[in-house]
Amino acid sequence: MEYDSGALDGIALWKGTQLSPNVFKDVKLYVAPNGQVGDCVPNILSLPIISTRFKKLLYPLVTGDVQFFEAPLYDQETRKPESGYWVMNILARSDCIDFQRSEYSYFPESDIICSFEKYCMDSKRLPSAAIFRDENTASEFFVSEAVMRIARHATITGITFEEIEVS
Repeated sequence: MEYDSGALDGIALWKGTQLSPNVFKDVKLYVAPNGQVGDCVPNILSLPIISTRFKKLLYPLVTGDVQFFEAPLYDQETRKPESGYWVMNILARSDCIDFQRSEYSYFPESDIICSFEKYCMDSKRLPSAAIFRDENTASEFFVSEAVMRIARHATITGITFEEIEVS
């Protein structure tokens, strides 16, 4: 995927803080022509981009926990904007990973977690938010069973779900 990230601080979206309305003004993500994008758009910047259809389904569950911005998608051939897509800035955060029961690995010669093979969440620290990020996994986000059911029922495309153990 071709892109221009402008002055975007890609890590800012992982921190769960409110962003200014013009944060994506200089960003351009070029997608396949003719709108063949889907409901969840994978992209080089790891931005959580969803369709208006999915946003309408999510909105009642995530009000106050997610900030939405028009997605900076552009047709790869015509360079014209693609409307109907939104970037989610997930504001809800928690520290709920149960490290004793999760499986993960570190970067070589480091104490920084590289990846999780299996997540386990501590039920006592699990937030009530329908969508959230954990403090320990900046780029990943988690959803409630309600969000998963809605997405599956509506046959939302471009997303997969993994069941997570809760201790």
